[in-house]
Amino acid sequence: MKLVCTTICILLLLPNSASFVEEKDICLEEKIFSEISATKDKLLTVNANIGNRHVMYWEHVVNGYYVKNDSILLQMVGGKIVEYRKNWVENIKTPPIKEIKINDDYYWKMPVIFPDKRSCCWGFYSFYKNLSFPIACWEVRLKDGRTLLYDMEGNIIGEGIPAPTIKGYSLSGYNSPDSPDPWIGFRKSADKWFKKWCNSTISISLPSPGEISLNVRDPEVKFFYEIAHGDSYYFQADRAGSFYSSMMASMDMANRPPMWFAFIGSCHGMTETGPGTFSYAFRKGELNYTVTVGYDHMEECRGWVYALQWQEYMFEKMDEGFTIKDAFLLATSYYPTISPAVKFVGDPNMTVYPPPKLKIYKDYCILGNLDVGEICNTSVRIWNLGSSHLKWMAKEDLPWLEVIPRNGSIEGGGWEDIMIMINTTGLANGNYNGTIHLLSNGGNRTFTVYFSVESKKVPKVEIVKPKRGIYMWDAIKLPFFVPVIIGVVEVEAEVITDGLGIDRVDFFIDDKLKFSDKEPPYKWRWEECLGLISKHVIKVIAYDVNGNSGECKEMVWKIL
Repeated sequence: MKLVCTTICILLLLPNSASFVEEKDICLEEKIFSEISATKDKLLTVNANIGNRHVMYWEHVVNGYYVKNDSILLQMVGGKIVEYRKNWVENIKTPPIKEIKINDDYYWKMPVIFPDKRSCCWGFYSFYKNLSFPIACWEVRLKDGRTLLYDMEGNIIGEGIPAPTIKGYSLSGYNSPDSPDPWIGFRKSADKWFKKWCNSTISISLPSPGEISLNVRDPEVKFFYEIAHGDSYYFQADRAGSFYSSMMASMDMANRPPMWFAFIGSCHGMTETGPGTFSYAFRKGELNYTVTVGYDHMEECRGWVYALQWQEYMFEKMDEGFTIKDAFLLATSYYPTISPAVKFVGDPNMTVYPPPKLKIYKDYCILGNLDVGEICNTSVRIWNLGSSHLKWMAKEDLPWLEVIPRNGSIEGGGWEDIMIMINTTGLANGNYNGTIHLLSNGGNRTFTVYFSVESKKVPKVEIVKPKRGIYMWDAIKLPFFVPVIIGVVEVEAEVITDGLGIDRVDFFIDDKLKFSDKEPPYKWRWEECLGLISKHVIKVIAYDVNGNSGECKEMVWKIL
């Protein structure tokens, strides 16, 4: 395969533009049109006016396969090119396409080919095991938002980052055998508005506590509505004696962000709103970017007869862009007899289309003891509690800490995991902490990793001189089965360590320290005369900056 990656940007003299196209650039435009015309295997998939620009976008399709990350983008204003980008891999070999059966509901499927790692779109796609590029497969977008990759035999081999969605969940509980669900109109009213605000909704009569838990645990469910017999701590679910409790709600909410909006429609649903209640559980104790609305002693209120009209009016005003609190107050002022029995708790500025908000639910990680040279990673999940796009970036300035990716964009109600890599190569023993600063258009947060370094690896030492042979005045003359030294010789050692600095290298003769060297190359000139002929042991010990040591010995004969 041959990679052609072209990025050309031409700007016209337009308002707020600092560049212009000169006459000579006409030749460049002709060259661009000629290059596009000559490009093979292209498919025009977008040809439309977007804003003040006419946009044309081609994808690379070879023998039915869409080549991932390959495209041509052309933007024109007033018939002149303002931007041209081309990413293209040539000479791609493709296997035959085999049709596969998908058991799950899906929006679309298409055969794709990943020519190289670059084509994985900056980590959007990942494979479950190491595969050799190019990779030919089917890409399938399921209706639950997931993107799965299947090989030509129908096996799942990878996935893409799931598309975030916003869901609404409404339920009406059990009343009596003669009238099991008299509140169906209330529930359908809520579901009607949830359908406008959410990608998908579930509206159910007489659900079991388990069914309720399943939906409350779903982090994509942002809007919740219940109307049933109960109070601030429980409500009746699918039959007499079957209850969903605020304690269950707290557990179901533990690993997800707060509900954007929860309507607690039991008669005493909002009588209490502190810790241990439904209101507190659905808000996770927070008062920003979350709202609960509901009833307080509704069974005593004369305004109950207008409760459905009040609810409809409030939802209508919420949809018109009023804050939920203002919509609540407008509806209550329009149906004032209900005012003693309804309550609002939460963010007074919250709307059903809340602005982006960055949230992490754990701001630190303890990695424990790491060895020198060890590479360790952890992750942190960034949530967008708003409904519009959250644009974020990560900042850190430590050489041993890396964040992947360093920036991104998260749709409303979505999340993204970022990986934090720690490389302890070259670090001395001790305790460390590193803070990542997460900056966004929805607020800033920090995440800190804590760990300690305790080196368990010792330096590797080798005496490279003298080796087996006969040395005369520091020069080897003949091979021999042991080192034989006549006169003076320079003892030299080579030290290898896992990224740590060497503090010193000590040279010994017969366990007596003769010299310490702190700078490479590590050498010592052995000049002393120890008799006519005698046997000795050269020992070299190397110490790293953490105090770990390694040694090497060599038995030699010395003459003079």
